[in-house]
Amino acid sequence: MRPRFYALWQIPGIDVIHGPTLNGLATKVDDVSRRSVIDALTGITPAPLTLKRLHGRADSIKGPLVGGNLTVLPSMAGSRWQPSFRDSIVVVEDVTELAYRIDRSIMTLRHAGILDGTRAIVLGEFVRCPLPAGADYSLADVLLDLLAPLGVPIYGCFPVGHGERNLAWVVGRPVEIREGVLLR
Repeated sequence: MRPRFYALWQIPGIDVIHGPTLNGLATKVDDVSRRSVIDALTGITPAPLTLKRLHGRADSIKGPLVGGNLTVLPSMAGSRWQPSFRDSIVVVEDVTELAYRIDRSIMTLRHAGILDGTRAIVLGEFVRCPLPAGADYSLADVLLDLLAPLGVPIYGCFPVGHGERNLAWVVGRPVEIREGVLLR
């Protein structure tokens, strides 16, 4: 999600969709992902999605679904487009980033206060994000180590990002996570 999209999101009545690019729609994603873009554009409510609880309590959580690409989000820190994710459910995903860059991006979001008051974190896909050679930990370990101190539930397995299944979603639309199911 580029800064200009977050600028648009702040204008009442403007829907911003996080999903496949035009090139991706034509060549990189499956038919379910293509259909999700049409559904997002036409206002059709998506089917519930089962998530995997990775950390924290399993209470019902409601809030606007916000976030996007983990590398882009911290680039807005300190700018007029810096988002506040207070009272929101935050999605993060990325592609071709090394573990230390993912660490830096999350720490920038935390130190800038962008994640203050977040209700939950939902992990999308992290495609081709390699670990150092010989690492005895997983990328999930890195993400949990960085995000668990927020003290909020963390869920995984949201098929968004840069994989073949890349479901479109409307930024800021109210959602609920109930018993591990994302209701959009």
